[in-house]
Amino acid sequence: MKKCLLPLAALGVALAFPLAASDTEHGHHGNADREMSSGSEAGPSLSPALAAQLLPGYLALQEALADDNLDGAHEAVAAMMEPTGHSGSVHDLLHEMSGAETLEIIRRPLFDELSAAMVAAAKEDPSAFPEGLVVMQCPMVYGSTGAEWIQEGETVDNPYFGAKMLRCGGPVMKIRE
Repeated sequence: MKKCLLPLAALGVALAFPLAASDTEHGHHGNADREMSSGSEAGPSLSPALAAQLLPGYLALQEALADDNLDGAHEAVAAMMEPTGHSGSVHDLLHEMSGAETLEIIRRPLFDELSAAMVAAAKEDPSAFPEGLVVMQCPMVYGSTGAEWIQEGETVDNPYFGAKMLRCGGPVMKIRE
């Protein structure tokens, strides 16, 4: 019984203290509520047409994350803001990414949520996307649940772990032959 009290006491302390003010400014509530599972379960949806418009910025974001480049990630996110019309779930997700202070916050779960929507749109209408794109998957994301992303070419450039595990993963499918 005593072994259970310490974790329960810690949970009580964690529940007693709300998120710091810096996490809640500008509508940011942190990513604690998303941390337990892959964002692909509840992320935004994209039409293939909007996904195609976001693709250049998305690919730049994927490359920046694989390169561990926070400034490049923020630039890529900014490039994706205008096509979203400055409203809706995709815009909100991009806005949250733009305020992220670390690559880890952008990678998991935010990039995963965007990637899930992009992959779904590509599967819905592959003809909306150019040739040469590949859906990749890293089995190590979220413990071993795995997560997908889209990239150019078949050499793995893992955005979820960057240099730590740059080549972890493999192709799932080519979007167009």
